[in-house]
Amino acid sequence: MLVADSLVKTLIISCCAVVTISCGGSPPPQTIDKPQPPKTYVFECLNKASYTVRLDKDQAFIFLPVGTVLLPRQPSSAGAKYSDGKTSIWQRGDMALMHMGGVPLGDCPNNPREAAWEHARLNGVGFRAAGDKPGWYLEITDKSGIVFAPGQGDRRLEFPFVEAKTSNSNVTKTYECKNDGHQLTVVAVQMECKDPASTKVYDWTVTVKWNGVTYSGCGKDLQ
Repeated sequence: MLVADSLVKTLIISCCAVVTISCGGSPPPQTIDKPQPPKTYVFECLNKASYTVRLDKDQAFIFLPVGTVLLPRQPSSAGAKYSDGKTSIWQRGDMALMHMGGVPLGDCPNNPREAAWEHARLNGVGFRAAGDKPGWYLEITDKSGIVFAPGQGDRRLEFPFVEAKTSNSNVTKTYECKNDGHQLTVVAVQMECKDPASTKVYDWTVTVKWNGVTYSGCGKDLQ
């Protein structure tokens, strides 16, 4: 009996040792950081000029009428700083301290409404429309798809791309699409449209009908 008991204890210890080695040998789980999409801003500075800026992890792009300026990222104790020695952007939230060609432009606040239009344009969106009460927007990317955000939190509805039905010498364009039980009808009329919030004038007056609800706003071609 003593021999048997000793054998059982030996087997138990061996099994525990195997389990311990197996568990100890497993590699720890790895966390893979997803790349953050670039952010687009429209900084409005003291010189009455506005600058479309796209900030990425390691670089910044300033889109000017004469071309694009690329700035590498620099070490910074706060915010994100990009500079090539003469032109620089030091972004902190919705503000940026900017120098253009060595000339200080002061603290430049971001205009989020304009930044949304520029962000869509840089992402390849061909046509965009937006309105208030609630704050909705529509983005159409040729041959790709149609996105409608009805202003209900972060909700975004995606529809397959459809060609517009045109009438009145292309003055009116109508898009009709369905997806997953949702029906979307977009009517864009080439008629001056003034945004009541920004007083900016757009080229298209847009009406969107989604599941029996009508949204009205303004739109423009981005490409």
